[in-house]
Amino acid sequence: RARWAVDPSLRDFLDDPVADPTHYATRTGKYFAGRREELRALVPWLAGETAGDTGLHVVKGDPGTGKSALLGALVCAAHPVLSTVTPVRDTLDDNAPAIIRALAAVHARRRRLDELIASIASQLRLPASDEEWNVLRLVQAIASSAQTPVIVLDALDEAEDPDEVQTL
Repeated sequence: RARWAVDPSLRDFLDDPVADPTHYATRTGKYFAGRREELRALVPWLAGETAGDTGLHVVKGDPGTGKSALLGALVCAAHPVLSTVTPVRDTLDDNAPAIIRALAAVHARRRRLDELIASIASQLRLPASDEEWNVLRLVQAIASSAQTPVIVLDALDEAEDPDEVQTL
């Protein structure tokens, strides 16, 4: 039912298997708890408020430590679509990030680099052309865009070729 409450132009995100919004929503559960210190560090990054920042942040930890739950909470709270269909914003209280219109979130599990790139381009609503998306085209399109996007990539180690994705 929540899917149909979302603006029709944004429903594609909910159907995108690479974005996998269900992954993000289920990692946080109905009541996300904990990780307040990490949220306080990452929310300003999402908003582009971290002075002198390179723009890249890596969330790392042992299996089962809550990396995907943390990313799920951030994505569900900040994404213009997921924030309307998940209750996560309410559970974050003062730690909730602002809604970020230029936010792309992809889950790399069993995905190829070209699938990840195409999903990011689609989510950012970058102008399509007859050519397939590749890293260079994506970077050029983002550079010529008026928006500075936030891109969240979860489960890099589970991609079809993690080395290719991380060395792009």
